[in-house]
Amino acid sequence: MKSLNHRLRAMLGLALPVCCALSVSAAALRINGSTTVNLPVAEAAEILRAEKGLHITVDTQGGSSGGISMLGDGQVEIGMSSKPLAEVDRAKFPKVAFKEIRIGEDAVAMIVSKDVWEGGIHSLTKTQIRDIYEGKVANWKQVGASNNGSVWRGRSQSSPK
Repeated sequence: MKSLNHRLRAMLGLALPVCCALSVSAAALRINGSTTVNLPVAEAAEILRAEKGLHITVDTQGGSSGGISMLGDGQVEIGMSSKPLAEVDRAKFPKVAFKEIRIGEDAVAMIVSKDVWEGGIHSLTKTQIRDIYEGKVANWKQVGASNNGSVWRGRSQSSPK
């Protein structure tokens, strides 16, 4: 909870100057992008709506890439991204002076079922995990399990690659 409060305060601190300027013009602050970043941003927006009476819209259409593109096209004032801004993004929008502000870090956890654990998979190397997510591993026996059950991997289509 302490980490979330810290992130919310950071987001409020970053958004407040923009929001104060918006309150003079009564325009909406439009935010779009990553589903990963959405939770702290949506909570910060809710606080600003309640405390400052601001009109803020938060959407996740298109994920990180959508947020970057919409910011570059001038469709939003803040783009949320859970990936670093790439040179190709900057090249696509040469007239935009993007300003990246890190508000947190994303972590990924690899978990296995009880059957896989009991089959002998107690740890995996970075290379094995990468191979699983790249589809190079079709069954657990390829990474040391005594059984050869199918490997399942999942990933949101909007997640950064």
